[in-house]
Amino acid sequence: MRSHDAVAVEPLTRLSRMPEYGVERHERDPRGWTVVNGRGNKVGEVKDLIVDTGRMTARYLDVELDTKLFDWRGDDPHVL
Repeated sequence: MRSHDAVAVEPLTRLSRMPEYGVERHERDPRGWTVVNGRGNKVGEVKDLIVDTGRMTARYLDVELDTKLFDWRGDDPHVL
């Protein structure tokens, strides 16, 4: 993570809610990556990074599932 100024934020925060921070240039940004299951079938896409603000590292990937592939009954198809 990189930043110009320190900001008080929650212990876990979406990177998209921290506009002054970003993925370091030498690191790969997984947002937009396709998520596949063990058989190689697409099941979703990485939408955001969940940042541990105490360590300033990405802790989780926010994945939006393809709801057509699951018996999805919830409102929000995002999983970590």
